[in-house]
Amino acid sequence: MSRRLVLAFLAALLYSGASHADPFQFVDDKTGAVAAYVPVNVDGQFVGFTDLYGRIEISTQQPGVHTCTVRFLNRVIQLQLNISGTQKKLTVVRLAG
Repeated sequence: MSRRLVLAFLAALLYSGASHADPFQFVDDKTGAVAAYVPVNVDGQFVGFTDLYGRIEISTQQPGVHTCTVRFLNRVIQLQLNISGTQKKLTVVRLAG
């Protein structure tokens, strides 16, 4: 019984965290290639990897403009993202450099 309770609690935590995240997709500006399975850092903190289509949902404690670092095609690309926690539409981010 307690195992089910713990699993339900963890599922609730994961579900509530995802509902306040902004979806982004990272795409190479020159080639149009999606940045699949690349590590993403926000304000120096690792937040996860993109999926097969270069998408990731990012949440922060403070809404506003944050510094994002993406490692893609042997490049380290740093850019500014506006993360509100309320954005539902996918934002495509062009990686130049």
